Amino acid sequence: MRSLSACCTLLLATLLTGCGSSSAPPTLKSGPELVLVTNYGTHTGQPYTVSALSLSSSNGILTQVSGSPFSVGNAPNSLAVDPAGKFAYVADLGSFDITVLSIGSGGVLAAVAGSPFPTGNNPQAITMHKSGKFLYVATVTPGNPTPGAIWAYSVDASTGAIVPLAESPFPAGQLPSSITTDRSGMFLYAGDLTAGQILGYSIDQSTGALTPIPGSPFAAGTFPFAVVSNPTAEYLYVPNQGDNDVSAYAINSSSGALAPVSGSPFAAGSAPLSAALNPSGGFLYVTNAQSANVSAYTVDGSTGVLTEISGSPFSAGTSPDGVTVDTTGAFLDVTDTALSDVLAYSIGTGGALTPVSGSPFGPTGGAPSAIVVVNLNTN
Repeated sequence: MRSLSACCTLLLATLLTGCGSSSAPPTLKSGPELVLVTNYGTHTGQPYTVSALSLSSSNGILTQVSGSPFSVGNAPNSLAVDPAGKFAYVADLGSFDITVLSIGSGGVLAAVAGSPFPTGNNPQAITMHKSGKFLYVATVTPGNPTPGAIWAYSVDASTGAIVPLAESPFPAGQLPSSITTDRSGMFLYAGDLTAGQILGYSIDQSTGALTPIPGSPFAAGTFPFAVVSNPTAEYLYVPNQGDNDVSAYAINSSSGALAPVSGSPFAAGSAPLSAALNPSGGFLYVTNAQSANVSAYTVDGSTGVLTEISGSPFSAGTSPDGVTVDTTGAFLDVTDTALSDVLAYSIGTGGALTPVSGSPFGPTGGAPSAIVVVNLNTN
């Protein structure tokens, strides 16, 4: 979900070395699936790449596609995919730009014309609007009075090219390390890591411009490292790295204001980083970097309350980081930055995790971080 997560977990002084988040892919119909992984390869001496792995619908086994891994810019730490599954957008932390890749037959990736596209300093996180018309990137410029910013772009659905909105960038606190939209696409939320708060914005559905929500920013825990919205209900979940828990919020569907869910925050493992929900919104999964496991919860659809699933937390390699659920809800995949591979699990009817045969899969190419699943049926 982000570059150099282990460094961010163990030494918060290195926050600007990359704490981005990936945006969850849309819920798509059953069909061939592709797993995309950013490889921030410097600590392994390997190049910066994006891996593309075919996901078997029958057993969850991952297989590198032809030509994978694919070269990208400098320090890829976050990625998003358009709703049609045609393009992937990679935030390159080191080169201050966005690599746009077309997703071809069988999952082969290729840079589109004009790529990479410039963005602000130190892009931390990236997310795509539900409509596919707008792309948002959280950036940080150290030394500025207001270092955090969100860049907004219009997206050409045919070519994948992006153009910054005239109003960009929009102020975004101190260190926006994660970013997402709610299920309706009416609101955008960013986790301000160092300030311990959630920034909320309303989205102009015609232009993509952002306006702060009344009451924003909203209080969070210590080092809110990720933000993820429920795909079927108005709830937002935020792992707090410094408190070892998860904050849960109800989203006011009219104003976008956040209110804590009863019982929030909910206990997690040590140094929770990334989070993902299944397509129905009934299960939430959180990676815990220091305890090397995944916390799993059921989600009450009427209240947003989390209840830990029997058997949770589930063992997850050495340094689990990014996490995603496939578009059918059958499998969960987790990047392990220390071992440079991807852990794969099948999801039981009650949300429990069972390792897929042959897991972990890799190496991916070095220090994998962000991860998303693409359904190729709409490609």
